[in-house]
Amino acid sequence: MASLAPGILLKLLQCMNSGTRPTGDHRSAILQVTGIVPALAGSDLWPNQGFYVQISDSLNSTYVSLSERDTDLILTNHLQLGQFIYLERLEFATPVPRAAGIRPVAGRHAFVGTPEPLIARVSPGSKSDFVIQPVSDSEYSLDPIAVYLNNRRIEDDGDGDVTKPSLRQALAPVNQNEENRNQIRWLSRL
Repeated sequence: MASLAPGILLKLLQCMNSGTRPTGDHRSAILQVTGIVPALAGSDLWPNQGFYVQISDSLNSTYVSLSERDTDLILTNHLQLGQFIYLERLEFATPVPRAAGIRPVAGRHAFVGTPEPLIARVSPGSKSDFVIQPVSDSEYSLDPIAVYLNNRRIEDDGDGDVTKPSLRQALAPVNQNEENRNQIRWLSRL
């Protein structure tokens, strides 16, 4: 039976848009589907923009978008909640990363662990660099998918003054310079 490897999702997020694969050249990461949300456009309730799928490694979770071929897996009931999947890599996209190379594992399982949600956001002043941040409980409890879709949230505390949210420290800034490559090597030893 396949089992989850805690921490592999963070490694997949860190390796987005790079040539490296955290699991090696001939292996894929195994993750669990913990949420499926239709991506709607306008008032039409048919998921004409695909689906957002929440994936977990039992330690962390994040939402990803699917390719058109992988969207058919949901529509034909081949991808369900609780199911394990093999995932080759993640590609950086907005508003959420795009999953590439999904292969479902037969069978459904109870949710494993209590994963902490992560989000990959565009770095300020750059379109190709990103940071990986945890999602705070207060943000996540309001509307989980809205946190992922809204990269520039502005809060109104009720007194008429609009304030920008405070920035939390990034778990993994990724701009693929030598310092960050060393950080990724250090994290892969954990």
